Amino acid sequence: MILNKKTVFFAMLFFAKATSVFAQSENNILTTASYVVSYTINGKIVINDLCLLDITKTQSYFYSKNVAEASAKLSEKRALAEAQGAEEIFISRDDRPSSNAYRADVLKNYDKSNAIMIQGVGMQVLGYVKDPNLQKKWQIKDENLVVNGLKSQKAVVVKPDGTIVTAWFCKDIPLPDGPFSYFGLPGLITKLSTTDGLEAELTQIVKNTDPKKQIKVRENYSLVTEADFKKAAENAKANRGMGALPPGLSIKQAN
Repeated sequence: MILNKKTVFFAMLFFAKATSVFAQSENNILTTASYVVSYTINGKIVINDLCLLDITKTQSYFYSKNVAEASAKLSEKRALAEAQGAEEIFISRDDRPSSNAYRADVLKNYDKSNAIMIQGVGMQVLGYVKDPNLQKKWQIKDENLVVNGLKSQKAVVVKPDGTIVTAWFCKDIPLPDGPFSYFGLPGLITKLSTTDGLEAELTQIVKNTDPKKQIKVRENYSLVTEADFKKAAENAKANRGMGALPPGLSIKQAN
Protein backbone atom coordinates (compact mmCIF):
# COMPACT_ATOMS: atom_id res chain seq x y z
CA MET A 1 0.00 0.00 0.00
CA ILE A 2 1.33 3.43 -0.99
CA LEU A 3 0.88 6.14 1.62
CA ASN A 4 0.64 9.28 -0.48
CA LYS A 5 1.33 12.87 0.57
CA LYS A 6 -2.37 13.56 1.05
CA THR A 7 -2.63 10.68 3.54
CA VAL A 8 0.42 11.94 5.41
CA PHE A 9 -0.90 15.53 5.45
CA PHE A 10 -4.22 14.52 6.98
CA ALA A 11 -2.43 12.26 9.49
CA MET A 12 -0.28 15.19 10.61
CA LEU A 13 -3.20 17.63 10.66
CA PHE A 14 -5.40 15.26 12.61
CA PHE A 15 -2.68 14.51 15.13
CA ALA A 16 -2.24 18.22 15.81
CA LYS A 17 -5.98 18.79 16.24
CA ALA A 18 -6.61 15.62 18.20
CA THR A 19 -3.94 16.50 20.71
CA SER A 20 -6.07 19.44 21.86
CA VAL A 21 -9.52 17.97 21.21
CA PHE A 22 -8.81 14.77 23.19
CA ALA A 23 -6.85 16.55 25.90
CA GLN A 24 -9.33 15.46 28.55
CA SER A 25 -7.78 11.98 28.66
CA GLU A 26 -4.18 11.05 28.00
CA ASN A 27 -5.26 7.50 27.10
CA ASN A 28 -7.43 8.48 24.13
CA ILE A 29 -6.09 7.00 20.91
CA LEU A 30 -5.08 9.69 18.43
CA THR A 31 -4.05 7.48 15.53
CA THR A 32 -3.33 3.84 14.70
CA ALA A 33 -0.47 2.66 12.49
CA SER A 34 -0.48 -0.79 10.86
CA TYR A 35 2.68 -2.82 10.30
CA VAL A 36 3.32 -6.06 8.45
CA VAL A 37 5.80 -7.95 10.62
CA SER A 38 7.87 -11.09 10.19
CA TYR A 39 10.54 -13.05 12.01
CA THR A 40 12.84 -15.48 10.23
CA ILE A 41 15.04 -18.06 11.96
CA ASN A 42 17.50 -20.17 9.93
CA GLY A 43 15.59 -19.36 6.75
CA LYS A 44 12.20 -20.33 8.21
CA ILE A 45 9.49 -17.71 8.71
CA VAL A 46 8.08 -18.25 12.20
CA ILE A 47 6.14 -14.97 12.46
CA ASN A 48 4.13 -13.43 9.64
CA ASP A 49 1.48 -11.09 10.99
CA LEU A 50 -0.31 -7.74 10.88
CA CYS A 51 0.25 -5.66 14.00
CA LEU A 52 -1.32 -2.40 15.15
CA LEU A 53 0.25 0.53 17.00
CA ASP A 54 -2.28 2.62 18.92
CA ILE A 55 -0.79 6.01 19.79
CA THR A 56 -1.91 8.49 22.47
CA LYS A 57 -0.33 11.67 23.84
CA THR A 58 1.68 9.82 26.49
CA GLN A 59 1.68 6.16 25.48
CA SER A 60 1.45 3.67 22.67
CA TYR A 61 0.44 0.02 22.48
CA PHE A 62 1.75 -2.44 19.87
CA TYR A 63 -0.08 -5.75 19.42
CA SER A 64 -1.15 -8.43 16.97
CA LYS A 65 -4.49 -7.77 15.28
CA ASN A 66 -4.98 -11.52 14.91
CA VAL A 67 -4.33 -12.28 18.58
CA ALA A 68 -6.53 -9.38 19.72
CA GLU A 69 -9.44 -10.65 17.62
CA ALA A 70 -9.01 -14.22 18.92
CA SER A 71 -8.89 -12.92 22.50
CA ALA A 72 -12.09 -10.95 21.95
CA LYS A 73 -13.84 -14.09 20.65
CA LEU A 74 -12.74 -16.06 23.69
CA SER A 75 -13.95 -13.31 26.03
CA GLU A 76 -17.37 -13.41 24.35
CA LYS A 77 -17.59 -17.19 24.66
CA ARG A 78 -16.41 -17.02 28.27
CA ALA A 79 -19.09 -14.48 29.17
CA LEU A 80 -21.78 -16.52 27.39
CA ALA A 81 -20.70 -19.72 29.13
CA GLU A 82 -20.77 -18.06 32.55
CA ALA A 83 -24.21 -16.59 31.84
CA GLN A 84 -25.53 -20.02 30.84
CA GLY A 85 -23.85 -21.81 33.74
CA ALA A 86 -21.73 -23.95 31.41
CA GLU A 87 -18.61 -25.69 32.70
CA GLU A 88 -16.73 -25.78 29.39
CA ILE A 89 -15.95 -23.44 26.50
CA PHE A 90 -15.59 -25.08 23.08
CA ILE A 91 -12.78 -23.55 21.05
CA SER A 92 -12.61 -24.28 17.32
CA ARG A 93 -9.58 -23.80 15.06
CA ASP A 94 -11.11 -20.59 13.76
CA ASP A 95 -11.14 -19.19 17.30
CA ARG A 96 -7.41 -19.60 17.80
CA PRO A 97 -4.73 -17.09 16.80
CA SER A 98 -2.67 -17.95 13.73
CA SER A 99 0.38 -20.10 14.47
CA ASN A 100 2.50 -17.36 12.84
CA ALA A 101 1.07 -14.55 14.99
CA TYR A 102 3.23 -12.13 16.99
CA ARG A 103 2.51 -13.13 20.58
CA ALA A 104 3.85 -10.21 22.62
CA ASP A 105 2.31 -6.80 23.31
CA VAL A 106 4.44 -3.71 23.89
CA LEU A 107 3.38 -0.79 26.06
CA LYS A 108 5.54 2.31 25.62
CA ASN A 109 5.44 5.14 28.17
CA TYR A 110 6.81 8.35 26.73
CA ASP A 111 7.15 10.11 30.08
CA LYS A 112 9.15 7.23 31.56
CA SER A 113 10.92 6.62 28.26
CA ASN A 114 10.51 2.87 28.45
CA ALA A 115 8.94 -0.05 26.62
CA ILE A 116 7.31 -2.93 28.51
CA MET A 117 7.06 -6.30 26.76
CA ILE A 118 3.90 -8.11 27.89
CA GLN A 119 3.39 -11.79 27.12
CA GLY A 120 1.59 -14.86 28.36
CA VAL A 121 3.88 -17.39 30.05
CA GLY A 122 1.98 -20.54 30.93
CA MET A 123 -1.13 -19.30 32.70
CA GLN A 124 0.56 -16.08 33.80
CA VAL A 125 0.84 -12.75 32.01
CA LEU A 126 4.22 -11.15 32.64
CA GLY A 127 5.86 -7.92 31.57
CA TYR A 128 9.40 -6.56 31.70
CA VAL A 129 11.20 -3.41 30.57
CA LYS A 130 12.77 -4.14 27.19
CA ASP A 131 16.22 -2.76 26.28
CA PRO A 132 16.21 0.21 28.71
CA ASN A 133 17.74 3.42 27.31
CA LEU A 134 18.22 1.88 23.85
CA GLN A 135 16.07 4.66 22.32
CA LYS A 136 18.72 7.19 23.41
CA LYS A 137 21.45 5.48 21.38
CA TRP A 138 20.11 5.84 17.83
CA GLN A 139 22.68 6.97 15.26
CA ILE A 140 20.95 8.93 12.50
CA LYS A 141 22.56 8.49 9.08
CA ASP A 142 22.60 10.74 6.02
CA GLU A 143 20.74 8.16 3.90
CA ASN A 144 17.18 8.33 2.57
CA LEU A 145 14.69 5.80 1.27
CA VAL A 146 11.11 6.06 0.03
CA VAL A 147 8.96 3.54 1.93
CA ASN A 148 5.44 3.17 0.55
CA GLY A 149 5.51 6.74 -0.71
CA LEU A 150 7.02 8.22 2.46
CA LYS A 151 10.46 9.82 2.38
CA SER A 152 12.36 8.19 5.21
CA GLN A 153 15.77 8.62 6.81
CA LYS A 154 18.03 5.88 8.12
CA ALA A 155 18.95 5.28 11.76
CA VAL A 156 20.94 2.48 13.36
CA VAL A 157 21.36 1.19 16.91
CA VAL A 158 23.29 -1.75 18.35
CA LYS A 159 21.66 -3.72 21.16
CA PRO A 160 23.66 -5.00 24.15
CA ASP A 161 23.70 -8.53 22.64
CA GLY A 162 25.25 -7.20 19.42
CA THR A 163 22.08 -7.26 17.32
CA ILE A 164 22.06 -4.40 14.81
CA VAL A 165 18.74 -2.63 14.31
CA THR A 166 18.20 -0.58 11.15
CA ALA A 167 15.20 1.75 11.05
CA TRP A 168 13.83 4.20 8.50
CA PHE A 169 11.73 7.03 9.93
CA CYS A 170 9.59 9.74 8.35
CA LYS A 171 10.07 13.27 9.70
CA ASP A 172 6.84 14.32 7.98
CA ILE A 173 4.94 12.22 10.54
CA PRO A 174 6.07 13.72 13.87
CA LEU A 175 5.39 10.67 16.03
CA PRO A 176 8.51 9.33 17.81
CA ASP A 177 7.33 5.73 17.72
CA GLY A 178 7.50 2.52 15.75
CA PRO A 179 6.97 -1.25 15.74
CA PHE A 180 7.89 -3.66 18.53
CA SER A 181 9.79 -1.93 21.36
CA TYR A 182 11.53 0.62 19.14
CA PHE A 183 10.90 4.36 19.46
CA GLY A 184 12.65 7.66 20.14
CA LEU A 185 13.38 8.86 16.61
CA PRO A 186 12.18 12.27 15.29
CA GLY A 187 9.45 10.70 13.16
CA LEU A 188 7.38 7.55 12.81
CA ILE A 189 9.37 4.43 11.86
CA THR A 190 8.25 3.26 8.41
CA LYS A 191 10.55 0.26 8.00
CA LEU A 192 12.69 -1.74 10.41
CA SER A 193 14.93 -4.79 10.31
CA THR A 194 17.32 -6.51 12.70
CA THR A 195 20.29 -8.77 12.06
CA ASP A 196 18.54 -11.58 13.97
CA GLY A 197 15.64 -11.76 11.49
CA LEU A 198 12.95 -9.36 12.71
CA GLU A 199 11.28 -7.09 10.11
CA ALA A 200 8.41 -4.61 10.00
CA GLU A 201 6.99 -2.21 7.43
CA LEU A 202 4.34 0.49 7.81
CA THR A 203 1.31 -0.11 5.59
CA GLN A 204 -1.38 2.24 6.88
CA ILE A 205 -2.11 5.17 9.19
CA VAL A 206 -5.70 5.63 10.39
CA LYS A 207 -6.92 8.60 12.39
CA ASN A 208 -9.21 7.96 15.33
CA THR A 209 -12.40 10.01 15.38
CA ASP A 210 -13.88 8.40 18.51
CA PRO A 211 -12.98 10.57 21.53
CA LYS A 212 -13.79 7.66 23.87
CA LYS A 213 -11.56 5.05 22.25
CA GLN A 214 -8.65 4.20 24.53
CA ILE A 215 -5.69 1.87 24.67
CA LYS A 216 -6.60 -1.58 26.00
CA VAL A 217 -3.61 -3.00 27.85
CA ARG A 218 -3.59 -6.72 28.55
CA GLU A 219 -5.12 -7.10 32.00
CA ASN A 220 -3.47 -8.23 35.22
CA TYR A 221 0.09 -8.55 34.00
CA SER A 222 2.86 -8.72 36.58
CA LEU A 223 5.95 -6.57 36.02
CA VAL A 224 9.14 -8.58 36.60
CA THR A 225 12.80 -8.32 35.65
CA GLU A 226 13.88 -9.57 32.23
CA ALA A 227 15.93 -12.30 33.93
CA ASP A 228 12.89 -13.52 35.89
CA PHE A 229 10.78 -13.41 32.72
CA LYS A 230 13.27 -15.63 30.89
CA LYS A 231 13.35 -18.08 33.80
CA ALA A 232 9.56 -18.27 33.82
CA ALA A 233 9.51 -18.82 30.05
CA GLU A 234 12.07 -21.62 30.33
CA ASN A 235 10.11 -23.34 33.08
CA ALA A 236 6.67 -22.96 31.54
CA LYS A 237 5.28 -25.72 29.39
CA ALA A 238 3.88 -24.88 25.96
CA ASN A 239 0.55 -23.21 26.61
CA ARG A 240 -1.45 -21.52 23.89
CA GLY A 241 -4.32 -20.51 26.22
CA MET A 242 -5.42 -16.91 26.24
CA GLY A 243 -5.29 -16.56 30.03
CA ALA A 244 -6.67 -17.99 33.25
CA LEU A 245 -10.35 -18.87 33.43
CA PRO A 246 -12.74 -18.33 36.31
CA PRO A 247 -12.94 -21.22 38.82
CA GLY A 248 -14.98 -24.17 37.56
CA LEU A 249 -14.66 -23.22 33.88
CA SER A 250 -12.40 -25.07 31.45
CA ILE A 251 -11.58 -24.89 27.76
CA LYS A 252 -12.32 -27.75 25.39
CA GLN A 253 -10.40 -27.44 22.14
CA ALA A 254 -11.17 -29.02 18.81
CA ASN A 255 -8.58 -31.38 17.35
